[in-house]
Formats: sequence, structure tokens, C-alpha cells
Amino acid sequence: MFTEKEEKRIRELFEKERCADTRSTPAFRSVLFAPKKTALDWKFLARPVGLAAALTVLLVVSGLFLADRPNPPIPVGTESASYLYWESPTQVYLSAPGQDSVRAVLESTDSGDETRSQQ
Repeated sequence: MFTEKEEKRIRELFEKERCADTRSTPAFRSVLFAPKKTALDWKFLARPVGLAAALTVLLVVSGLFLADRPNPPIPVGTESASYLYWESPTQVYLSAPGQDSVRAVLESTDSGDETRSQQ
């Protein structure tokens, strides 16, 4: 496929690239004992982020409690005393039509019974 000259040239190019890669790679010991910066960065940010989240939750919860507070009771004066006497809207249905005439008849028969018993 390839001639010897071409194969030799390819081997030289691969060796050159391998050497360049080896030079740019840091030593194993320097990588192994290098300080871990990612852990320090995370710990450094964890406290302020946690504090901000706790304050946000505290503000939201206190805002919800303050928003749901009922209005303070209004003192009753003489002008508003008429509102205290409330009548049910269904009170009309409890009184039948002609109830006054039935009452009058009942009262008249009761008074008639008394006059008969006196005789």
C-alpha cells in the first residue's frame, strides 16, 4: 500500500506529535497533589447562597402571614347601631298570607270561650 519511504515519514510525524503531546501534559505528581480549587469555590459560595435563600424564605413566609391578617374590628357607634338589628331575608316566607285574619279569629274564639265559661 505505502512505500517504505512513506511509512517512515508517517512514523516520524506520529512520533513528533507524541513528543509534543508529552511535553504539553503536566507531570502526574503535580496533578495528583494540586490543590482542589473547585471544592474551595463551592464552599466559599455555599454560605452566602444559603443565607440568601433562608432570608428569602423568611421574607416570603412573613409576608404571607401579614397579608392574611383580618382588618381590626370597627367600634360600634350610634350611627352604625341600626346595622346591628338584622332580619333574615327568608323571614317573609315564615309568615303565611292571611295569617293576621287567622290570628284574629283565634283570638276571638278564645275570648268567646272565656265568656261561655263565665256563664
